[in-house]
Amino acid sequence: MCMLLFPSVDRNCHLCEASGCTALELLYSIPKPCPTGLSFCMTDVLQLSGQRQVFKRCVDEQTCRREWYDESSDETKCQNYNSRDPRRQDLLCHFCCEGDACNTKIRPETRNLYIPLTSP
Repeated sequence: MCMLLFPSVDRNCHLCEASGCTALELLYSIPKPCPTGLSFCMTDVLQLSGQRQVFKRCVDEQTCRREWYDESSDETKCQNYNSRDPRRQDLLCHFCCEGDACNTKIRPETRNLYIPLTSP
């Protein structure tokens, strides 16, 4: 059985979740405090028919594990995601990271990506 073991911490993340991030928000947004219990930063990338939408939000560990670690982390399209790739293949990737403002870039630095701790 796997338990979630990260303690809840105060976190600041880049946020633009209602209708997606604008180009200006992707370049110049300022990290904002996350609500209590949402200690991880998530960036969601949806590309369909050449159009890209990016959403940035605060999430809890269960969402981080499910959407990033379980659903996206082993997807080749997500592992190799490059926001400057002109091909814009259809994909849905969730990138969850740990650390203040770790979701500054569309794909967080590898060292900041969430890896679950499991109980012995």
